[in-house]
Amino acid sequence: MKQRITLPTTDGAEIFMDAYVPEKVDSINPDIRRPAIVLFPGGGYFFCNPREGEPIVPKFLTEGFNVFVVWYRVKPVRWPAQLMDAAAAIACVRKHASEWLTDPDRIAVMGFSAGGHLAAAISTMWQQAELWQPLGLTPEDVKPNGAVLSYAVITGEYGGCKSFQNVTGEMDAEAHKPLWLLDKVSAHCPPTFLWHTCEDECVPVMNCIAMARKLSDCGVMSELHLFARGPHATALCTEKTSGTVFPQYVLPHAQCWPDMAARFLKDVM
Repeated sequence: MKQRITLPTTDGAEIFMDAYVPEKVDSINPDIRRPAIVLFPGGGYFFCNPREGEPIVPKFLTEGFNVFVVWYRVKPVRWPAQLMDAAAAIACVRKHASEWLTDPDRIAVMGFSAGGHLAAAISTMWQQAELWQPLGLTPEDVKPNGAVLSYAVITGEYGGCKSFQNVTGEMDAEAHKPLWLLDKVSAHCPPTFLWHTCEDECVPVMNCIAMARKLSDCGVMSELHLFARGPHATALCTEKTSGTVFPQYVLPHAQCWPDMAARFLKDVM
């Protein structure tokens, strides 16, 4: 069942979140609480890519997850508005956990590209209580219990800074550094699954490798998968998220990533 939720966030704004949860029918045990994924599509903080939204959902529904797709604010809205939107979405899922047959202690974030930056940002900063005061929330309200980072933007050290330009309005890399995440990684980060393609020219694969190394250095449980071939923004790597317009996004060798991510989340949450 799909339900569109309107979420109040900061600056008097509202965003949409699409909730995909099972209906309460007799065949479903009312005591079951499913794990959840709060999903952030990519799009360079310029738009939210629909290929990385609803088409991803069925794969994880069949794996036993509830899925919530967040249509967060983008350019020209400046950071940290996007971080506030992510926090509001996680807190909403946790608040309505019983209503949505969700386990409040098994809520993961998943993000693609710039959405991966957003998922990684909330994963590295959730414990900073002062950040969530404008929303009237606490760290425990916004805490992710797991994360899946799909070809995520992490830092500008390796190029691919368009996402940072879009949310800061600045071309100078110095203005982007507060959004770089490697120095924010700590033992507070949730267990994290990462995957990337080595041919990605938009978001260099070193974003993923450097993030995985920092997580390991901090003792955070993580799993890293690198696929040799494939461009940026491949989503499911299937015809479903490529269509006839983008055949280069069909990557049979990488179509296993959702199964691996689902297994990882079930193991760690």
